[in-house]
Order: sequence, then C-alpha cells, then structure tokens
Amino acid sequence: MPSGSIHTVPVVIEQVLALRPKSVLDLGTGVGKYGVLLREYLEIQAGNFDFDQRRTVRIDGVEAEKRLCWRQDSIYDRMFWMDLREFVAFRVEASRRTVEYDLALMTDVFEHLSREDGAKVVDSLKVLCRAILIVVPRDWFSNEVPGLPWETHRTQWTLDDFRAFGMTAWEGVAGDLYGLWRGGT
Repeated sequence: MPSGSIHTVPVVIEQVLALRPKSVLDLGTGVGKYGVLLREYLEIQAGNFDFDQRRTVRIDGVEAEKRLCWRQDSIYDRMFWMDLREFVAFRVEASRRTVEYDLALMTDVFEHLSREDGAKVVDSLKVLCRAILIVVPRDWFSNEVPGLPWETHRTQWTLDDFRAFGMTAWEGVAGDLYGLWRGGT
C-alpha cells in the first residue's frame, strides 16, 4: 500500500522540529504527505505565512511512481521523478561530495530496497546530508501491489541494522522502527 502508518506522523514531525532543517530531501514522497506537513511545521508554525511566494525552507522530493502523486510540484521546491537509488548516486557525484541537505527523510520507503541497495543509499546520504531519518514497519509483509513494482517490500530492517549504519535506533509505540543518523555540521 502506498501509504504509511498514521502513528509515525507525530514522531517524524517531532524529530524534524528538533533538527530544524533549512533543507530537506524527501525520498519516496508518495502522495506528498510529509511535504505538506513539513511546509506547515517548518514554515507556517515558524511564522512564514507567505511560504507560497517566499520559502524559507527548501524541500525537494524524489518519487519513482508518478501515478500516486497529484500536487507534488506545488508542495516541493524541486521534484525528481526517478528511482531514488539513481538520484542519490547521481547527486553524490554532481555535488562533488559536499553536503546539499540538512535532512534526508525516508518514511515507508526503505523496506522497498534490497539490503545491498539500502546500505549504498545510506552511505551516499551520509555524504549529501547532515542528518538522515528512516522509518520502516517492524513486522514483515510482502506488500505486492499489481502494477506498482516500487511498492514491493524487499527487506525487513531491524534496529540492529540501523545501529550498524551508525544510527540511533528505536521502536515506536505502534511497532514502527526508526533510525536517525546525525553527521557533522
């Protein structure tokens, strides 16, 4: 299903607010739920009521499945319609290995990657971003959706996997797993 648990929303928003990013890379935007929430909590709640004309936070999105999306171009500053693995690999090379984002957000998308691809993506994001927040379901389910190959779950990640990436890892009250990596400034 191309959506995530409602229970992750307050945890993600609390973590984002604690980090106070000025630039966010939302990988696997889906319908754009977190793009909208980030605009609300990082722009409107901070007093910027003209965010549609003067944005103080840059939010870029990456999504492979355009059929799930209808308003991304108005939510995100830049929208990249491509496989997130290809995007991240390209950005690392194009950025000349310099930080481009304060935060990479991967909610309900990391489980769609193989173990090998997931490790490569995290390594690349550590170059591109000052922080990474990943949310995955704790319990395994295959999640095959006809016609949506990006929705297939390929890996069951654990707290130990997140810790192996150098992340702080914890389980939420509804059984979702969180991994947070904070790099340098």
